[in-house]
Amino acid sequence: MLLNIEKLIYGGDGLARLPPDNRGRGKAVFIPFVLAGEKIEAVITEEKSGFARAKAETIVEPSLQRIQPPCPYFSRCGGCHYQHATYDHQLDIKKEILRENLRRIAKLELQCEIQVHPSPPWNYRNRSRLQVQTQPEFAAGYFKFASHELLPVEECPISSPLINRGIATLWEAGRSGKAVEGVREAEFFANADDTKMLLEFLCAPEARRAAVRAWAEELCATMPEIVGVVAFREPQKGVQEPLVAVGAKELTYQTQTSAYRVSAGAFFQTNRFLTDELIDIVTSGRSGELALDLYAGAGLF
Repeated sequence: MLLNIEKLIYGGDGLARLPPDNRGRGKAVFIPFVLAGEKIEAVITEEKSGFARAKAETIVEPSLQRIQPPCPYFSRCGGCHYQHATYDHQLDIKKEILRENLRRIAKLELQCEIQVHPSPPWNYRNRSRLQVQTQPEFAAGYFKFASHELLPVEECPISSPLINRGIATLWEAGRSGKAVEGVREAEFFANADDTKMLLEFLCAPEARRAAVRAWAEELCATMPEIVGVVAFREPQKGVQEPLVAVGAKELTYQTQTSAYRVSAGAFFQTNRFLTDELIDIVTSGRSGELALDLYAGAGLF
């Protein structure tokens, strides 16, 4: 089936339309990993009464903005949606999606130009969460695209260099049989200059405290940049139970204006290159004695 991609929409999918039939205008079709203006050969993967989903089999006429994705896991991993486009074009895509969402949802026609504050496109994340399995063999990674099936991942190009070293350390421990059964997630959080890291485990109810503690101590000894490991049991009836803490339970995150104490599990902005710029955008030119930082984790602004 030949489809023309009209535009990209929130979530990363391209929008096309099936040919009209006796019931009227053709229904919308959503296709991942395509770009506006492309002509593709596609196959329908799901069809509902009001829309359909499809997969691109061949890019018949590629966009001039299409590139070879640098990440070896792209399109299989569910984490990223735009790596097949140049970074400048990724920014344009996001800008137009924001404009359309304001128009469609808020009924607001934005008259001004949207200012873009770009980041280096790689190694920008200070926090990454991996799924972990110990049986039948060890693996750590992200969920596959549009599924809850684990995709083993040994590097993440958008995560900081220190986090990637942490991922490598996790894999080394797993391959040597040291991973503890019942650990289901591992989350790395690196500080501002990427020299120290906090590791958080999410564990199944049956995970043994002593075994988790022993592994946490070994990870801290193997990689001195890990200043602490904090483990929680999976929430039961909405309550998350602390299980083990080895070393520090928090990390100091230094910005140009303040030092923030970020505890394990707390929210903090994830783009380590834009933290100070975000603060400046929000607070520049404002004055007064009281400001409310709502839903802000450590209170960045």
